[in-house]
Amino acid sequence: MDIRKVADTLIEVIGIKEDNCINCHQCISVCPVKICSDGSGDVVKFNNQLCIGCGRCIEACIKSHGGTVEKSARIPIDDTSRFMKALSSGHDIVALVAPSAHSNFDVPKMITGLKHLGVKAVYDVALGAEMVVTCYHEAITSGKAKLPMIAQTCPAVVKYIELYQPALIEHLAPTGSPVHDLAVYVKSLHPHCEVAFISPCLAKRREFQDSRMVEYNVIYQSLARLFAVRDIKLSELDDSQFDQGVPAGIAANFPTPGGLKQAYLYKYPDTKASDIIQVEGPIIYTKYLPDLVAALQNGNSNLPIIIDILSCEKGCNMGAGCISHHKSIDEIEKTAARRAENAICNERVNQQREEFLQEVAAGHNFDYHEYRDLSAYGDSLEMPNHNELQKIYQDMHKEEEKDFRNCAACGYNSCYHMAIAIHNDLNKVENCHLYQEKELRQEHEILNKMVEELAQLNRQLHKEIAERKQQEQLLVQNSKLAAMGEMMGMIAHQWRQPLSAISTVAGNLQVCIELDMYDEEQFKEMLNEINDHAQYLSDTINDFRHFFKPDNPEDTVMLSQIMEDTLSIIGKSLEYKNVQLIKDYSFSVPILTYPNELRQVFLNILKNASDAFIEANVLEPEIVIRGYETESFQVMQIEDNGGGIPEAFITKIFEPYFSTKGPGTGTGLGLYMSKMIVEEHCRGDLRVTNTDKGACFTIRLPV
Repeated sequence: MDIRKVADTLIEVIGIKEDNCINCHQCISVCPVKICSDGSGDVVKFNNQLCIGCGRCIEACIKSHGGTVEKSARIPIDDTSRFMKALSSGHDIVALVAPSAHSNFDVPKMITGLKHLGVKAVYDVALGAEMVVTCYHEAITSGKAKLPMIAQTCPAVVKYIELYQPALIEHLAPTGSPVHDLAVYVKSLHPHCEVAFISPCLAKRREFQDSRMVEYNVIYQSLARLFAVRDIKLSELDDSQFDQGVPAGIAANFPTPGGLKQAYLYKYPDTKASDIIQVEGPIIYTKYLPDLVAALQNGNSNLPIIIDILSCEKGCNMGAGCISHHKSIDEIEKTAARRAENAICNERVNQQREEFLQEVAAGHNFDYHEYRDLSAYGDSLEMPNHNELQKIYQDMHKEEEKDFRNCAACGYNSCYHMAIAIHNDLNKVENCHLYQEKELRQEHEILNKMVEELAQLNRQLHKEIAERKQQEQLLVQNSKLAAMGEMMGMIAHQWRQPLSAISTVAGNLQVCIELDMYDEEQFKEMLNEINDHAQYLSDTINDFRHFFKPDNPEDTVMLSQIMEDTLSIIGKSLEYKNVQLIKDYSFSVPILTYPNELRQVFLNILKNASDAFIEANVLEPEIVIRGYETESFQVMQIEDNGGGIPEAFITKIFEPYFSTKGPGTGTGLGLYMSKMIVEEHCRGDLRVTNTDKGACFTIRLPV
């Protein structure tokens, strides 16, 4: 049977806010039955029909969210909204207050608060517990109870037995719970009233669904919020008493574990203490009840008469609907114990109570037979066969004995139960702690291998980068050497005028000597002139020597000075070719860059412009050099009127070995090296566009 297709049968007691679920599986871990939660997805889904309503998951979820109730994915569901709507509509409602209320509220003031809400009368369910003890004794002595008799005071235990241990249904007490018995009595007094149970327990809503004796289950948490919303401050109210004529006695301690046993032994002291077993908490589901089924099947005679059993480990005083969780166990249990002790101090009152109980037992029917066999839902798990189980273990990476840790990190009690959940699509292998550990280990190994491969690639890359840098340096130098032949003509133009001037001055000196026209001052001026021209030649040699140096130091310089240095090399060549040079640049701050390499860039662009004039047969060649600066960049533009670059070539001119010049006149490296220098070395940008007259190269360098 697919448990997700079970028809709705049980009323909801726990709600889900899936958006708040962090998929921690703490709800599964604390759940006695596990299969009501589906952990196979990104959030834990919930099947109400398989839930026994113990409420453990709510407390676990709140803890997983750091104690913030509003963040919890599990929320309690009761009848508070219906209860208040009925009161607002004028319904007559009687409230039955659970005995654990004394550990959660100032009860005399709470009674007053309930009447402020519109409740007609308020009764103490501890009196119903007194009725239960009387009815249990009568059921045992009359033979109506099948021994061992399981107390049915806890509805979560009852629902667990109905769903998962149906063999024990016939052993459930044949009389009602304290609230059921009191409701029977109260409805005889108020036949036209509805009944509300002020409750610590979510599962009571399920009991009332079956018995129909109580209309509303209002948990303490909801009642506290209701008082706050209605601005009812209990501390400011007068005290009130329960409306019953007879107070409860020893059974006031019923909400404490062992309370039933204590009350029964007090009232029927001939009973052996060993005939009543007290058990509470998770162990009742994981061990006690399964062991009890086995003992009954095996005919074990060493069994108790009464089983005093509660789902909550600390009893009803700290049930899922309580507000007492901030209190200590000592404080909570002492409150209940003192109340029970004080209730039996007055012998006259004790006698009145016994007479009342005998009268009520004789005049009312407290039998309870509303149990249902729901095992068709509880037995909905499909058990994997051996091969299926081994396949699941393999998927969970459980390959050897030590892999079966039974660590319960997944929320299940053993690896076997986790495998069953996976087989039924209630969980997934990814939620197994060992699986995650091995997956992480495998991923770590893969990552280490990748890191080693990356390290190897990195070493190879460093080697290739070093080789590439060496090749780039060779390309730069080769580019310079390739341009050297062209630049020899520039040197000739640079030297022609100063050499001619030196020759002229030397000739004049020779004439003066031959004519005996020696004038010391005149000779000094002429010698200084020769020296100036010689120094100019020396500076020109230094300029060319620096240009062709293979080293490339970074320096802080003015961009305008780099252009001036470049023009000192090529300027005379341009002048010889009648190129009009227009300079329009000005910079206020120096930049950190590579001066030698930028000189080569400027020289390449200017030389290409000069060659373009010849190829295009430009009659009035002109080069305009503009320079300006922005907040982040300094820009140098070199524009010519040489006709521009053909559109078919403009996207290729920066490629290596691409040249528009004829064979033997260009290496195809100049602009390629220029772009590499500007963009890779100087971290700038070099681009070219065609204008109306020619080409415009723009060099943009960061400040």
